[in-house]
Amino acid sequence: MIRPLILGGMVYGPAFLDIFERFCVASMRAPENLEALRSNGASVVLATDKESCDRLTAILGDIPHELYELPAGSKDTLFETLAGMQATIVRHAADKGCAFHMLMPDQCYSERYFPNLFRLAEQGDVVHNGLNVALSGAVRLFRRREADGALSVSANVLGDVAWEHLHERMSAYLMNRAKVPVSMPPSHFHLWRAQDRVMLFSPYNSPVYLTPETARRYPPPPLHTLDREIQRIVDEFVCPTLADDMVMIGIEQADVEAQPFVDWETFAASCWGDIGGEFNRLPYYAKPIAEVPAAVLEGMPTAADVMQRQGVIAAGLEEWGIVGAAA
Repeated sequence: MIRPLILGGMVYGPAFLDIFERFCVASMRAPENLEALRSNGASVVLATDKESCDRLTAILGDIPHELYELPAGSKDTLFETLAGMQATIVRHAADKGCAFHMLMPDQCYSERYFPNLFRLAEQGDVVHNGLNVALSGAVRLFRRREADGALSVSANVLGDVAWEHLHERMSAYLMNRAKVPVSMPPSHFHLWRAQDRVMLFSPYNSPVYLTPETARRYPPPPLHTLDREIQRIVDEFVCPTLADDMVMIGIEQADVEAQPFVDWETFAASCWGDIGGEFNRLPYYAKPIAEVPAAVLEGMPTAADVMQRQGVIAAGLEEWGIVGAAA
């Protein structure tokens, strides 16, 4: 049974409010997305600061919403505050018998994301992730805005923009450049470019539809942010595939410095740290958490080839964990 959805998160400050308005809320207002959200009875719940409340009220307009003011001094511990606010909103959704969607202010959705999400949610919890895109490239999406400010972008177009303007936070660590086992990317995600898509494997993910039953299992403090805690509460989960016509991207403002690739031992130890050393979380490395459509590139592996290669890596991680556990 599909429950009313609470889209919950935290946003404040002019820079993030600009992105939230121009990308996140604008894409939620794409006609098919907005209709699906309204039909579902969805609402937005945000933690923010006092200075941002009036503008957020104007940005959200007729989208049902609740705003909660952050306590004084909480912005000094950003990630701890975010983790606490996410936990509060997840439990709030569960108490109301609602499903939960992890809303980040820098997200942008394809034009049929939410109707397709509600279709997938008939199967239970849905976990998804997206590509990080440089703000300088994402602005090309603005020419697709409607007169009312809605941003309607197909999954294919959003995928092409994401690949063309992939932020260095991701582009520097493509698994296609890995040489198992001597040179591996130092990242918690495993990102592949296949012929007709980009495929992402990662244990850090966004719960885009968390049932209230699952939300009630949310662990007590101390907490990490929800994209990491999700492993502890979601057992079986559904991920959108290419056929589901769902793309979600994140807009990146800051530059980052790429780190050199590492050896297998360093890579494996990092991956096991990211899944908390628990074998039941290995599927996060064997199942694509996102498949983003992209223009065909000859010479790239097929999706089936990627699954085979990633399967070898996942099996190697499992073997590494068994040896470590026995030591």
